[in-house]
Parts: sequence; C-alpha cells; structure tokens
Amino acid sequence: MSISVEEEEINALSTNILKLLSVSLFLFIFVNPAFSAEVTLSWDPPVENIDGTPLVDLAGYKIYYGTSSGVYTNVLDVKDTTTYTITGLPEGFTYYFAVTAYDIYGNESEFSNEVSKTIPPSPLYRLAVFKNGDGSGTVSSTTPGISCGSDCDEYLPAGTVVTLNYSASLDSLFSGWSGDCTGSSSSCTIIMDSDKTIGATFSKKSFSITATAGLNGMISPSGTTTVSYGDSVTYTITADSGYVISDVVVDGLSIGAVNSYTFFSVTSNHTIEAYFSPVQTEPDIQDNVTVYEDAEDGTISGWEVYDDDPDWAYISNIYDTDRQSRVIEFNGYGLYNGYRLRNPDMTFWNNTEQHIIEWSFKFNEIFMVFIDVDTANGHRYISYIPINWEGSYSGEYLFLGLGENLLDNTWQRVVRDLEADLKSIEPYNSITKVNAFLIYGSGRIDDIKLHSSMPLP
Repeated sequence: MSISVEEEEINALSTNILKLLSVSLFLFIFVNPAFSAEVTLSWDPPVENIDGTPLVDLAGYKIYYGTSSGVYTNVLDVKDTTTYTITGLPEGFTYYFAVTAYDIYGNESEFSNEVSKTIPPSPLYRLAVFKNGDGSGTVSSTTPGISCGSDCDEYLPAGTVVTLNYSASLDSLFSGWSGDCTGSSSSCTIIMDSDKTIGATFSKKSFSITATAGLNGMISPSGTTTVSYGDSVTYTITADSGYVISDVVVDGLSIGAVNSYTFFSVTSNHTIEAYFSPVQTEPDIQDNVTVYEDAEDGTISGWEVYDDDPDWAYISNIYDTDRQSRVIEFNGYGLYNGYRLRNPDMTFWNNTEQHIIEWSFKFNEIFMVFIDVDTANGHRYISYIPINWEGSYSGEYLFLGLGENLLDNTWQRVVRDLEADLKSIEPYNSITKVNAFLIYGSGRIDDIKLHSSMPLP
C-alpha cells in the first residue's frame, strides 16, 4: 500500500488483518489556502484483495486522526468517497492521519501509511480605530477587543470578521465612517485580511435661535444664531427713542417687557421676539395734527413720481379691502422709482411746528422712506429702512432702521420723532422745518401726518 503528502508519493506496507480484504491506498493531504484550519485528504481506491483476487465487496472508508503520531483520537466514517475535507481544526498543531477500508460485512483493513500536516497559527493584523470631529462618542466591536473609548487598537487573527458600532454622546451626532469603512450607517463590518484603520467622526449638536424685533426697536444678536449643545446665549432688547419695550415672547410665550433674556444650556431650537410701543404720556391738549394724505378725496393731489427712471412708474388712489378705506398705491420698478408728497399746489410743507411724523404702509418688498427736513446745520434727509439698522449717515442722508418682519403685506403703523432721530446721529443739531415725504418702492401707503406731540398708540 502507498500514500503521498502534498503530491509527494510515499510507499508503505499495508497488512490485511482480515483475509477477506486487502487494501492498497494512496493518500494525499492539502491545505486550503483560504482557510488554514481545513485539511483535504485524497486516496486511490483498492482494486484487488491481498491475494490478488478482484475486490468486489468494498463498502467504504474511515479516516483516523489526532495530534500525536499513531494515536488517533478522532474517527470519521466517510462512506465510499475517496476525497474528504476535515474542517474546524484548531490552528497551531500538527495533525496525523491514516485511512482504513471496510467491506460490506464490516471487516476493516489495517491503517494506511500515516501522513501529517502542521497548521500554523493565523497571522495577526492590526485594527486601529480613531475618532474625529468636535463631538464625542465611543466605538465598540462585537468581537471582543475594541472599546474606543479607552481601547482603540487591537491585533486580531487573519480572517476575523469584526463589526464596529458607534454610540454618540448626548451632546453629539455621528457624522460618518472613514478609512477602511465608509458611509454613515449604524455599523461597519470588515474582514481582517490586512491591517485596518477606521475613523469615526462625531460632531457636536447645534441648534438655532431665531431673534426678531418689531417696529421701533431692536434685539441683539438679531436673526438666526447657531448655538452648540449645552451653551448659553444672552439677548439684549433696546427700544428706540420715544418707545418702550411692550413685550418679549420666547418660544411663543410672553415673558413680559424685559430688556434681556438668556437661553441657558441650549438643547433645542428656540425663538425670541421683541415688541415696542410709544412712551405713554398724557395727551397734549395743545397737540395739533396736520394730515397731508388720507386718500379719502379719491385723488393723488400733492403726489408726483420723483424718480421716473424707468419711466413707466405711476401712482393710484384705490380702495383697500384690508384697511376698509382709500389708500395711495405705488407701481414701479422697486427701489428704482421714487415718489414725493408735498402740498396740493406742489409747494413744500415748510412745517416749523410739528416734528413727529406718522404714516401707515403695506409692502411685501423692500422700501425706503426719506423725510425732507431743514436743520440748523443745513438740509437733511432722515431715511428709514424696514430692517434692523444702527443709526448712520452719509453726507446729508441719515439712515435709521424700523425693525424686522415688516414686509409681510399687512398694514403697519409708524410713528417717529424726527427731532429725536436727528439727535441720535447728530446730537448738536436740530430741525427747523419739515418739507416733504419721499418713498422708494412699490406698495401702499396711507395717513401721512405731522404731530406737535407724540400721539397715542
């Protein structure tokens, strides 16, 4: 009987224990390169008995193996196959194999020659996990080893299947995997067939706080502010001259007329709104009012297209269903066209007594109002813009903000103390007379008046 190991043929003698059966075997052993813990045995089937007579009652084969030569602690009945793969062999041992044949009566031959194979331990590959970003969290593996956190580096046997899972901290979000893992799924699975480096990015949660101010005041910071998880931010509310804070609304709930508010340890989105009203004073029995436009006469008397480039702008006197009265409407090319109101005979107002102006408007696009005045230091245009704007000037133009959220196509009322607004930018100047009302933009306007004292709301 002869056998071979890994294609090398070795001759050996097989003695028939049973006179009825004589087996001559050829045994081969291979290591599957993809799975180091598998061994495939192959042998040539016998064709005759030891006495030379044809072998006609062969039934099958048994494989014997163990980790010591000649000591076989395992046996497998493989039936009538001549090739068999043994799986699940622990690595790091030398294994010894022999085969017997048996007939239909259960008679079994002696062992074939013995062959052996050493299965070396699998190589170890490094798995390194690192964390990125301004947030925090941990990465752990289903296979014991990685808990990063504290343990971010392990050596694992080749072929080990590792699934990594992330856990973001309360103040953070998981942004995605990098390196040998990609995407942003909740887990990442790899096979250790080489060294692996995997990054996990955590970003700190952030939230938005939206701050808005109504007419005649401001809030700082205004607009939308991005706040990191757990941080705090303070808002300051300031009324314009002649006005007071009437209410502050946080997340839809009134908190009263406060001049500051702090969002502590932010963990969600918020809103804050500030509202203002004129300073309440006793009615001035000496107050008198000059109405320069209420549109109820059905005309556009006193109005003119002041800036007519492009030249198709026009002015109309129409009925407004929301206001339930007649109003003046401007139609033009936005801020390119300007309109001016003087006296019906087109002379300037030359009003030296009344320096508080009032008007109502309904716009859904940006506009600019200019009040033409003479002052002790020369001619000025006091200009108002429907945004938050710190007082500033350029030449004879003084610019002041009316606040936010005014361009919603609803009627709004404005009352401004021209003298106070002038002095907020030029403290040592004063108004001598008010001459005209100018406006740029397309929309509707009504009730343009001058008062000698602050009117009631």
